[in-house]
Amino acid sequence: MQSEKFEGNITIEFDARIYSEQAVKSAIYDFNIAARISLKEDDKEIILVILQSPVDSRSSIEEQIYKSVLDHQVRIDVEKELLGSEARRTASILNSLSYRFPIMTSLLQLQTS
Repeated sequence: MQSEKFEGNITIEFDARIYSEQAVKSAIYDFNIAARISLKEDDKEIILVILQSPVDSRSSIEEQIYKSVLDHQVRIDVEKELLGSEARRTASILNSLSYRFPIMTSLLQLQTS
């Protein structure tokens, strides 16, 4: 993550391999500030340009944004992990049911088709 002052705006760069665009958008939404979000040409960095900051101190808003983006990214990662675990658990249950109740599994497959 890098930041710089550019034409009166604050520009912060996030590594797109670590942070998702959704995490950056969610953080900006929390602060209710005017901002632009874009990807660099190589899609390796997310560029956030804060157009109007409600906080007087530049370092203060940067610190708050970093913390918020990290918080949202952790939430996104945990949610993905939980959904992945739940999907694996459901698949395992369905698989074991198919051995015990083959007719039931056939009916479920017909309903989902």
